[in-house]
Amino acid sequence: MLKPINISEFLLAVEKAAQKINSKKESSNIQNLLKYLKGGKEVPKIALPTLKEIMYVKVSDILRCEAENNYTNFHLLNGTQVLVCKTLKEFADLLKPHNFLRSHQSHLVNIDCIKSFLKEDGGMLLLTNQEKIPISRQNRELVKEALGGLN
Repeated sequence: MLKPINISEFLLAVEKAAQKINSKKESSNIQNLLKYLKGGKEVPKIALPTLKEIMYVKVSDILRCEAENNYTNFHLLNGTQVLVCKTLKEFADLLKPHNFLRSHQSHLVNIDCIKSFLKEDGGMLLLTNQEKIPISRQNRELVKEALGGLN
């Protein structure tokens, strides 16, 4: 763009750029889903970009994810933790089709790793590694619904 800036042209350019970025994100998510569906019994993996490397982790090996400002801390079944510089929301959208549940603003939990629903403190999830994860008031019914479907 050239000076002087026309506000309407500027806003149009920003909107166009945002649409391009969103379409690329959606396209990569769709490609991952198609690859998973075509792969049959292959266990899906997720790329976790850290400062030193990009780790490829089986989705089934993730116990839970915890938000830490603009970072996400992945807690794996083997006890290791991986800090990734992306928000929890980005991963919540990506992991939802793989049995992950948003129990709280700061927590995303693998449904397969939930041991029980504790009624203390307004509701907590007890995981297979004995960790207790809070359930927010807003998400309580959603969590009960998801767990009720496991009968």
